[in-house]
Amino acid sequence: MSNSRTNPPVVAIGGHPNAIAWNRNGTCIAVTDADACVWLIDGARSQPVRLQALHTGAIAPRGEDGFLVATDQGAWYLGPGADPGLAGPDPAGWVEAVASHRVGGEAFAAGRSLHWMTSSELLVLPGLPSTVSGIAFSPQGTAVAACHYNGVTIWDARAGAGQTPVSLTYAGSHLDVSWSPDGAHVATSTQEKELHVWRLRDGSDMRMSGYHLKVRHLSWSRDARWLVTSGADAAIAWDFAGAGPKGKPPRMVGPFTETLVTAVACDPCGDRVAIGCGDGRVVLAALADSGHDITLWESAGASITALAWSGDGSNLAASRSDGAVAIVAAPPAQRR
Repeated sequence: MSNSRTNPPVVAIGGHPNAIAWNRNGTCIAVTDADACVWLIDGARSQPVRLQALHTGAIAPRGEDGFLVATDQGAWYLGPGADPGLAGPDPAGWVEAVASHRVGGEAFAAGRSLHWMTSSELLVLPGLPSTVSGIAFSPQGTAVAACHYNGVTIWDARAGAGQTPVSLTYAGSHLDVSWSPDGAHVATSTQEKELHVWRLRDGSDMRMSGYHLKVRHLSWSRDARWLVTSGADAAIAWDFAGAGPKGKPPRMVGPFTETLVTAVACDPCGDRVAIGCGDGRVVLAALADSGHDITLWESAGASITALAWSGDGSNLAASRSDGAVAIVAAPPAQRR
């Protein structure tokens, strides 16, 4: 059952949006698009500010009010009222992926090298097996996972100089990586329209298949029980309680749609997930069996490309393939 809410005000940025992120203080979102632009939109839904014309992609928060952006001219710092600045001592080439952690710092990937900016220094791990396509920090910020062809490399800052990074191997091209909030699992999406998950305590792994599209969005629930993904005709939630999902079917969450689910984002403060659909809907669904779906944004003719929650779970940012961006005030979550 679905209940509709009033559609939110929409801001038009023009180009096809690739990624959205909130800054940490929840006052602003940044949006990158396919027209080589990055935009800032404040929480009041004012007209967007175009900061820099670069070939942009991934984006992550930096500090309390700024952002770290992947571009073809290195990783750049951007923020409200500030000029763009280069991260690191040189451009480092075309940056494919960025990630950040409040304690661990910032990381970006350029070619086969991983660059990690801690609070005191810039560390570089070269010679990875292939170009890095995605990176993620561990929950404590003490390690970084980088996915590439044939698996994942984990670089742990606590191991010191001369360490041998941990390799998690599985044949094929891995597109993005996500670390579970409890630190127990690392998951990737693959070129073969599958997921691969490793359990870190013993190195065991599992493969999840059956998707219609490449899985472009992976999101863990705040308690690490559920891994929710896009790429099918409903949001797919894998249950990691107990022995985990191996040998068990996943849960189908939210509405079924012939246009497929194109984005997902778990609420950082509640047991629910925002689901973006190819028909332009954004739906809020409970991860538990009870509760009703709530349609937060409904618009025909363009698919949802990205979703991002503010840190306190009060607002959800969503982008559409026609360049429309909305910030939706979400109903309060029921907290446990």
